[in-house]
Amino acid sequence: MIGLGLSLTQVAGRGGWSPARLPGLMHWRGGSDPASGRLYTDSTGATPVATFGETVGLLARAAGTVNAIQTTGANRPVSGRWPRGGRRNLLTHTEALTDAAWGGYWVKPALAAHTPSISARGATHRVAYDPATGGGGSGRQAGLLYNGPAALTAGQYAIRFLMRANSRVPASFGIGHGGSTATMALYVDGVLVSGPTATTTLPMAGFLVVGQVHQVEVRITRSDTSGNNRLFEWRIEDGAGGLGTCTFDIAEVQTEAGATATPSQRVGATANDVTETGRETVWHIAATGAQALPLTLSAGAYTRAWVDSTGAVTVTRDLTETTAANTAPEGRSVDAVVVAGSMTADDEARIRAWWGRYSAG
Repeated sequence: MIGLGLSLTQVAGRGGWSPARLPGLMHWRGGSDPASGRLYTDSTGATPVATFGETVGLLARAAGTVNAIQTTGANRPVSGRWPRGGRRNLLTHTEALTDAAWGGYWVKPALAAHTPSISARGATHRVAYDPATGGGGSGRQAGLLYNGPAALTAGQYAIRFLMRANSRVPASFGIGHGGSTATMALYVDGVLVSGPTATTTLPMAGFLVVGQVHQVEVRITRSDTSGNNRLFEWRIEDGAGGLGTCTFDIAEVQTEAGATATPSQRVGATANDVTETGRETVWHIAATGAQALPLTLSAGAYTRAWVDSTGAVTVTRDLTETTAANTAPEGRSVDAVVVAGSMTADDEARIRAWWGRYSAG
């Protein structure tokens, strides 16, 4: 099996052409799905890759004459899975809203997985908060969930999640920008209820109904990158406090760059484990730095073509045997071919059409 779960025999029969027919073919990966039985954690083929996050030391070719082998353990790339079209959710641990995964500041609420879920897409987590123990400035506050990307740029971001207040609605939703200047707007069930306004705190009370599941979306325009790069945080605020304990449930946490959030993606403990309900899973090989899956090629000129996890295709001609040899360039490659000589324009068009199945459409 490869890519979206199609066998090589199935896909090769489409239109009578497959990458196996490329002239001068040295290596065709044939996708990156471990279920193909051609990916191994070691360089000798002793241990098959079973799932995401495992290193790849040998990738047996689907067609061609040369296998891709990495004999240096530290330089082996990693198997991963993303939805077709790539990852959009910037946050990890969307299925593990726990103290260990997310951290907090001031007084952290109690966090725990909760059943039954308020979502058909993934797990629900219950937040329990006692404002009597809160702190932070003049109000009663507790913070959670503020792990944004490693480096943020100025621009637009959207945060969407499902939320159910079980006893009362927290007074406000705080956005932790770490000193950044921002404009925020709050949408509840697709309706603008607050903003857009220059602030880091938006009111929630009055917009959510206790006991009902609401889709909440916060849209942020961030104008600088100062501070500690926190993209957002739930900062439960109750002014002077004294309103009593509360619990609320959260699911489908989706944070991404752009003006509005898209359907939720589940991101596991690492970026190598991303899935999305209703969208095919595309397996890929993630490489960074010195990580590579090289071929042993004779001296000469070669063409390398590869497609990444978003469906973007890169074709490079006139490469030396050393440069062309790496079948897992830096990034997240889904499939790759290396041919001797210069790939014709017609064959490039064919390979681009062949890999069109990995695009977001």
